[in-house]
Amino acid sequence: MANARQARNILGEIIRESCLDLGRYREIYKKVHRNLEFSEQETRMAALVGQHLTELGSTKVIANIGGTSVVGALQNGKGPVVLVRFELDALPMEEHARLPSSR
Repeated sequence: MANARQARNILGEIIRESCLDLGRYREIYKKVHRNLEFSEQETRMAALVGQHLTELGSTKVIANIGGTSVVGALQNGKGPVVLVRFELDALPMEEHARLPSSR
């Protein structure tokens, strides 16, 4: 029982120490959800992602891959490489949330 409690305490400490402050992404989140773009039309979102990659220190940003895709290289010395991919397009659906960030 003590080992399980100790493990939970250690895990909790690791989580607290590794949590990122995502507050700076609040405006990006709102901008993305207020300016939805459908597939093959997401030019503003691609520009936003490219700009953000540059601000993060991307050594190389390549736009217009396959039409509207963006690739950015973030380097942190030698070692493993991590690839992150996500979709920028929206789906045509009725929004029921009625939040300020929804359309």
